[in-house]
Amino acid sequence: MRKTLSLLVAVAGLSFGAPVITVIPSIGPSSAPGVGSAPDYDANALQALVQGLTSNSTFGTAPSFYTTVSGPVSANQVIDTAFAFNSWLGVASPGSPFANEYGNNLYFGLKIMGGAESFTLSQLVYSDNFGDYEPSLAGTTPFSFNGDNYDSRFIAYLDDGTTSGTLDAGDSLVAQDTLGSAAVNYLFYRGVSGFFLPLGGGSNQESLDNTVAAIGNGLPVNLTATYCLADSAGSTVCGAATGSASASLSAIPEPSTYALMGLGLAALAYARRRMA
Repeated sequence: MRKTLSLLVAVAGLSFGAPVITVIPSIGPSSAPGVGSAPDYDANALQALVQGLTSNSTFGTAPSFYTTVSGPVSANQVIDTAFAFNSWLGVASPGSPFANEYGNNLYFGLKIMGGAESFTLSQLVYSDNFGDYEPSLAGTTPFSFNGDNYDSRFIAYLDDGTTSGTLDAGDSLVAQDTLGSAAVNYLFYRGVSGFFLPLGGGSNQESLDNTVAAIGNGLPVNLTATYCLADSAGSTVCGAATGSASASLSAIPEPSTYALMGLGLAALAYARRRMA
């Protein structure tokens, strides 16, 4: 069964001197607080974003290692089963080789290179189109990171002025839990995550299988995430610097899956996002 998630990443709306915003999607474990390998994944993702790596197996072994989305990604990589049952890449425990995981998320990682131009976390704005698939999420974006601190989800630096635009050893790391109103020149963020919840029905594995088939055979799913910097803290009106990534799900169904077409429409109501 061919179920693919094709990716287009674009950076747009940049003006001269504005910070450059790049959105870098990746597949990782469930982002639900306190479950699975999410904390280890967060640390590995941040390291990779800072170093400009697409993946690095020396960070650890699956499921906590970091790798970016490049090319086709199966629908079973975007199902989150937190607080329902253990799973990994569409395989339910005990069959899963990672029995303590709770499914997978698509992360929209973020890199902002301000160089000589400073900005604050309080100016960061996020928006997406997940409300197109989950009515309860409609109208809940854009939202501002105003009020958040530079916690473990972020790595930020102050430029020392010697090689503005390029992160180097002379630049100062911003201490964790610094107020988000503090100005920085470089920011790296693990990212908001998107995922589908299992449809249910039958065994845990059957629930996962039904969800994979439903996602692939429903209406087209085009999850788009955008980050921008507002001109002032707390505003949700984008300034000049904007970056976005769009992940499109498409499939060529096998004959045996046509009977699940109706489930596909239901699956679209399960698109979610998670910040924590």
